[in-house]
Amino acid sequence: MFSDPKHNPLGRFDGLGATYARHRPSYPAQAINWVVEKITDRARPVADIGAGTGILSRLLVERGLRVIGIEPNESMRDQAGFNDLIEYRSGQAEATHLESASVAAVVAAQTFHWCDAGPALQEFHRILIPNGWVTLMWNDADLGDPFSAGFWRILRQGTPEPEIVARPHHLAGEPLLVHPLFQQGEVRTTPNVQEMDEEGLLGRAFSASFAPKECGASQRFADQLRALCRQHERDGRVRLRYRTILYQARRSSQHS
Repeated sequence: MFSDPKHNPLGRFDGLGATYARHRPSYPAQAINWVVEKITDRARPVADIGAGTGILSRLLVERGLRVIGIEPNESMRDQAGFNDLIEYRSGQAEATHLESASVAAVVAAQTFHWCDAGPALQEFHRILIPNGWVTLMWNDADLGDPFSAGFWRILRQGTPEPEIVARPHHLAGEPLLVHPLFQQGEVRTTPNVQEMDEEGLLGRAFSASFAPKECGASQRFADQLRALCRQHERDGRVRLRYRTILYQARRSSQHS
């Protein structure tokens, strides 16, 4: 969706690794259940595409899976940390550098809107075992919640890239449902919430690659968020609400 070079999909997260690792929301247990239930071969690893700082990778490891995290941005990989069940490698959705039919599942959380959908899905088909599943996942804003709606309104008004904020990122998952290399496509949704204090709210906002970076605009942005926080906080805490949306489809036997 935003894979065009003008959006700098590979370089836009430079320097954001520490902020991203500390302030991004996690994913709810139900969403992880939906990923894990599709995995039939636990002897092979799962490929976490655009693994970032390893938020999803660690959740999968907690379920007893091995993970190869594919992440093009070095500052993100530096924040991810390694353990015996996770290996992070440089690569991207369109060119993972993994062997053919080598992974039990492919997951991509909060990242596929930066990918070139056609080549990426061909690559996922190549690296998946027969009948393996792809899951594309997003934490999408719950705009029915007044505080969450206010947060995203401030982001839309403050960003220098309004076209990125305006279009729901989860729509980038639609091609998976109709791609000839995949079948049994489905969409699932479950609620998610991120609770934080004022510092956490600012960190969450500035972890977005499209947040304002120019000094004056950045200060106005922060001031507006502080005012929103004071309006809605209870005991010093606020809650951003999301709908976690999953697009899932099974690899077909058709050749890419």
